[in-house]
Formats: sequence, structure tokens, C-alpha cells
Amino acid sequence: MTVPDEAVEAAAKALAIVAWGEWEYVPTALRGRMRRDARITLEAAAPFIAAQAWDEGWNAFARYDSDQRQSYPDNPYRSAT
Repeated sequence: MTVPDEAVEAAAKALAIVAWGEWEYVPTALRGRMRRDARITLEAAAPFIAAQAWDEGWNAFARYDSDQRQSYPDNPYRSAT
């Protein structure tokens, strides 16, 4: 799953606040590394976030469309195991 560049930038800036106080204080030479680390972290988390969002969306649909009595489809973001 590819994480949008805007999400990576937002995550890198959030990490910068923890480490440096503000993005502007991060040395230019380290900004690329912070973006890389943010992308790695977000890409690792993305399947879990997508699976949770899918479950929440399906559950919301099922609550409001309970007359349909549709079977619960397999979540494509969760593994079979």
C-alpha cells in the first residue's frame, strides 16, 4: 500500500516536533531521513489502518441497512490467518 506524500510529510513534521520542537529547527540534512522514517512507519501501519477502516465502514453500513441481511464479506485487508 502506497502512502500519499502529504501523509508522509505530516508524519515527518509530527516527529520533528517530538525530536526538535518544530520542523523549522530540523537541519535540512536530516529532513530527508525523517521523511524516509515516517514513510517506513506509515507503510508498516497502513494495512492495519485500512483493515480497521474497512471493518468500521462495513459495520456502519450494516447498522443502517440491516433490512438487507447481507452476509458479512471477507475483509480484503485482513489475512486469512
